Amino acid sequence: LSAAPLVRDSIMIVATLHGEVQAVNLSNGKRIGYVVLESAIAGTPVLDGGFLVVPLAAKTESLVCYDLREGKRAWVFPAGPIESSPLLLEGSIYVTTLEGNLICINRASGMEQWRFTTSDEERHKPTRSTPATDGVNIFFGSDEGTIYAINRSSGQLAWKYRGRSGI
Repeated sequence: LSAAPLVRDSIMIVATLHGEVQAVNLSNGKRIGYVVLESAIAGTPVLDGGFLVVPLAAKTESLVCYDLREGKRAWVFPAGPIESSPLLLEGSIYVTTLEGNLICINRASGMEQWRFTTSDEERHKPTRSTPATDGVNIFFGSDEGTIYAINRSSGQLAWKYRGRSGI
């Protein structure tokens, strides 16, 4: 395991670096669901009702929304490699990528709402930190030590702070 298990309603969801997602009944320890995805999972998935959003380290199909009731994918978003956990807030998924992006995606449709890039393509700042929020801004740090505050509605930079080491 690379990320914390997700526990909800007596079920534990575990994601692995082998690309496996397993659902385990906490009362008896029995597996009640299992799916293998294309790539390693370094972050903890998020659960929204009957939908599980899983971050993958793959470059192409890197964010998968899995419909737990139907047992199939609802949508796939090509965010770029992800080594963090997504943030779910009011119907939007916020995810950071190794390509230096913070992307806001509509949870229901899988459509991109906006994208913030830490710098130009030649000097992108890989991001492994999981986004956090105060309800107004989305905060995350980059490997080169900058903390960013991005307005969650517009995707515009509110402020940034340059630290001394990677975050």
